Amino acid sequence: MSHPLAVAGNHNSDLSSKEHGFGDGQVRSAHPWVHRLAWLGILATLLLPFVSGGTVTSLDVGMAVPDWPTTFQQNMFTVSIPELRESGGVGAVVEHGHRLAGAAIGFFAMFLAAVCLLQKSLPKSWKWLSLAILALVIVQGLIGGLRVLENERAIAIFHAVGAQVVLIGFAAMAKLSSPAWTRSATHPESLEGFESGAVDRLRLWTGTALAVLFVHLWAGAGLRHQQASLSGHLILAGVVTLVLMVVIHLGLTQFYRLPRLLKAIKALVSLLGLQLALGLATWAFKHGPESVQAGVGVHAPLATLHLVFGAGLVAVVAGLTLEAWIGPLAQKAQKEKSQALGGTA
Repeated sequence: MSHPLAVAGNHNSDLSSKEHGFGDGQVRSAHPWVHRLAWLGILATLLLPFVSGGTVTSLDVGMAVPDWPTTFQQNMFTVSIPELRESGGVGAVVEHGHRLAGAAIGFFAMFLAAVCLLQKSLPKSWKWLSLAILALVIVQGLIGGLRVLENERAIAIFHAVGAQVVLIGFAAMAKLSSPAWTRSATHPESLEGFESGAVDRLRLWTGTALAVLFVHLWAGAGLRHQQASLSGHLILAGVVTLVLMVVIHLGLTQFYRLPRLLKAIKALVSLLGLQLALGLATWAFKHGPESVQAGVGVHAPLATLHLVFGAGLVAVVAGLTLEAWIGPLAQKAQKEKSQALGGTA
């Protein structure tokens, strides 16, 4: 019986990883445990740091524990929660929980990197990506600590955006290690019938979508940390929606025969709809006509959910961007254009 971390399947193909955006000249093969761990990283990042961090910001308790890396001068892993609540209140418990969530993601990133580094058969790009994810998590933790030590909200904005970058790292690993990506890379006949011009348009609009999403994330983080205006956030939300509608239109009209792209587009439609609804509800209960009656117990959960689903939206767009820029379909389109140019020379 093979070890569960052994590489699953042998793919006989002349297509190298370099041809599919990996750059290390190895034939890429599926590794189910790396894919599962990457997905666990996505879910854990959304459910732990994002939910806890969003709650910290919504309740404005980022300084409820004024020291770091200790918690009221005690080891953060051994501090008594009842004593913490007694000395610092609920806010201190929430902030402490966010720190523990970040530490959990750190240990998880270490495990993922160890799995990738110890498997000699894996592409070098996976190993470097796993190390990059670990480095991002470490930097993210240091930024969070600096925000506490300096008591500076502007640093908190960097911390909020950094969490999105960590999530994109896990999403990229999940995409590169997915069986669907492998099947397309080793069976290019499944990619026949797609025009290179359509792939170019998908590359343009997914790249644009990811760029405007990051600008919007920056504005949203600034708004949540009381450093930006609501009007700017709303204007950028409209821009993001229009750009994503173009991506959705391209996916549904040009790439509906590619199952994994269609699946991502459907997820994008669902998440965009939820984001718009949650954004409207958050505005209504925090800034709009319902803000008088609604307390923090209403708008705080809505704002946190808005943050979490927005992060999921970023992860989906990042996956689509990878497909359009370095995926098997993009590589095939580039190869066809090169052959066409060679034929006309």
